[in-house]
Amino acid sequence: MDTGVLNVGIDWREFAKGRHTGIQSYLGAFLSHALVERPRWTFHLYGDRDTVFPGAEDRSRIRTTTMGRWPGVWWDQAYLSWSCRHERLDVFLTPYVKVPALAPVVIAWINDLSPLFLPDAAGRLEKLYYRAMCRLTLAKARKVITISESTKRDILRVFGSSADRIETVYLGLRPSLVKLMERKRNSRPPSGVRGEYILHVSNLRSHKDVGTLLRAYRLLPEGVRKRFEVVVVGRKENLPEDVLQWMRGSGLGSRVRFLGEVEDADLAALYAHATVFVFPSRYEGFGLPVLEAMHAGIPALVSNVSSLPELVGDAGLLFNVGDEADLALKLESLLADAGLQARLGARCRRRAATFNSLAMTRRVLGCIEESMA
Repeated sequence: MDTGVLNVGIDWREFAKGRHTGIQSYLGAFLSHALVERPRWTFHLYGDRDTVFPGAEDRSRIRTTTMGRWPGVWWDQAYLSWSCRHERLDVFLTPYVKVPALAPVVIAWINDLSPLFLPDAAGRLEKLYYRAMCRLTLAKARKVITISESTKRDILRVFGSSADRIETVYLGLRPSLVKLMERKRNSRPPSGVRGEYILHVSNLRSHKDVGTLLRAYRLLPEGVRKRFEVVVVGRKENLPEDVLQWMRGSGLGSRVRFLGEVEDADLAALYAHATVFVFPSRYEGFGLPVLEAMHAGIPALVSNVSSLPELVGDAGLLFNVGDEADLALKLESLLADAGLQARLGARCRRRAATFNSLAMTRRVLGCIEESMA
């Protein structure tokens, strides 16, 4: 088959109104670059009633299909399978482990195995379903893309799949956010944020382990806490109840600011002015907020598990996952040493430059073309 002209389907359901996710970040960047890199390809995006489709892109090469909120299995296995054939798609891309079984050629991302590894991420039936869908994905997909070698090792260990069909493709930052971060480098912090601060950005779900950061912060000497506050970005309603209860009795008061989700311009400004970025997650497939902070030249202090050591390399500092005493010790040392902050910040910026969304897109395009050969 001539791969110069391809009709590519993409599951676009992640782009729901009011949602901000890592999948949105890399899939949106992929489409933007792919339209330029493969000018003869067309892209068919599938979504539901909550999906926001691209507006300013080249609509002559983007088609969209909107379905109602049908049950997930019906959508994945009946409608998408039928549509792939009806629309004569050459290949179907999905960021989920629920591939349409009758689609022609499938390229699928397995971002992580968090439903299997995190005890509170899914119930028993959900874990069984996720495991079954991983097996289907590994059996059906011509190529499985992982976003870290850590996730690839997890897949091989749990499922014993063929390593040569699994491709690790590192993520890159959204070009729009990169531009904002460059513009905001000399700007002021967002309204209400003053002075020096420790920054954390995530969805604040339980495995992000914000509680360890807050407990470590309380262990810092009072003088350090008076100088540096903690700024937390993410949906506060996602915080586990035990963390909220601990906060109410912690006495930290106004020294911890929960900003909720923020617009990209404010996020870029927060990165530009932070002293240190802390990411205590118990499990990650990649860790996009860490890469964002590194790109801004902020010293990154991250837990020593899953993909995080792989991401920061020798540019960041590691602490023992879940160990607030170890985090407090390393955080205090870093906050007291401006020279170390500058050296690590420069290393982080150099390290972040090796991850970019154009390189990511070209690797994914290569996976598609190899699968069609």
